[in-house]
Amino acid sequence: MINQDFVYAIIPHFGHAQVGQPNILAPDSTGISMLDRAIQAAENYPNDSSVDLVIVLSPDEDVLDAASDQGAIVHEVAVGLQPFQAAHDYFNAADVLIADDQDPKMVFIDPVDLKISNLISVKSLLTK
Repeated sequence: MINQDFVYAIIPHFGHAQVGQPNILAPDSTGISMLDRAIQAAENYPNDSSVDLVIVLSPDEDVLDAASDQGAIVHEVAVGLQPFQAAHDYFNAADVLIADDQDPKMVFIDPVDLKISNLISVKSLLTK
């Protein structure tokens, strides 16, 4: 939590490795994959107690399985879906409930270059 706001870390993955996207499951020379590094970045953002929930959005079942094995919430999305649309679809799913009096925040973490967005209001995303 940051300032009493629930914080989601969203790790979007847009396509399968076989269609020209980087294979985020392949280990680097130290044995750690891009997905592992992105989940670690989420868990450490900006310190160990700020992200409440890590969500991985991907069309790739292998990525979703690996993320789930690490304790992330996973959600299948269409190939090529952009981050905001993928997050919008996730937060509008029937099983995702956000109380009317709550305005949780989210950050996007790019699994390839580990860039982290500024905090974004989930409610502002839902009104678009």
